Amino acid sequence: MTISYNAKYTVNQQTKDETSWKQFAEEANVQLIVDDDDINDDQKNDAKYVQGFHIAIQDMKKGSKVLFMIDPAQGYGEKGHQQYGIPPNATLIYELTLHDFTNPKKTWEMSIEEHFTESETLKSKGNEAFKENNYLKALRKYTRAIDILEDNNNFNEEQKKNSNITLSALYNNLALIYCKEHKYSEAIIQANKVLKINPNDVKALTRRGQSNLLLGNWDDGKVDLKQALKLKPKDNYIENLLQQCNNKIKEYQEKQKSLYGKMFSQKKSSKKPTENNANNNNNNIANEQKTESQKENVEK
Repeated sequence: MTISYNAKYTVNQQTKDETSWKQFAEEANVQLIVDDDDINDDQKNDAKYVQGFHIAIQDMKKGSKVLFMIDPAQGYGEKGHQQYGIPPNATLIYELTLHDFTNPKKTWEMSIEEHFTESETLKSKGNEAFKENNYLKALRKYTRAIDILEDNNNFNEEQKKNSNITLSALYNNLALIYCKEHKYSEAIIQANKVLKINPNDVKALTRRGQSNLLLGNWDDGKVDLKQALKLKPKDNYIENLLQQCNNKIKEYQEKQKSLYGKMFSQKKSSKKPTENNANNNNNNIANEQKTESQKENVEK
């Protein structure tokens, strides 16, 4: 979009008092892309990239001119802006003219080539965000790329094959993000999408296996991890996850064995006593009842 603006600030609580407004920036006929996800650290210091500025501009129409105020929370906050001479907790005032703008193409307006180039661009941006540990931004980029590729039903066989390759990578990346955020059910959903395309995708098998392990679905996790290890032998990470699964299953089986053993022992001891040991058993039962009564009193 093409804009012109005049930016001022005030620390006066009566923000309508124009005598307290001090100009800190002004530009005419500048190009601006409104995409908060792509604002880098340097741009955040620019008068055009204040959070509140981008929120306000989205509601403007071509040719309109507005005056709007941005509270400190959506401006430069408690830190202020040293370069512009803006003190902490200042209110920003923008006089803005929107000369022209172009909306990004909708998916149905894109050519086949644009579907692929745009999805690859978004995937690359998502990868950069992931490296910076900005998982929310990466998730948005990956999801947008997926929407673009899934929205086209006109791919030929070769294009469908290439689309599936990219989609598998995107689904896997989402699964990885969800694993890092401990959202294991969501990770399984994404891994399932990959495995629908390629049942032998090692990353998807590993992430679904890991997610099931951490959700307590050890048998399901073991199946996936065994298959992943078969496809990628001697992988230390997969071997470790599979060992954890086996340990959990063994621990559960031992607990069940111990539980049923106790139940069986109790059934045997509950048989009708013979005359020879009837008195002894009655004495034991009395002692046990006394003990249980003492326990109840203590707990109360």
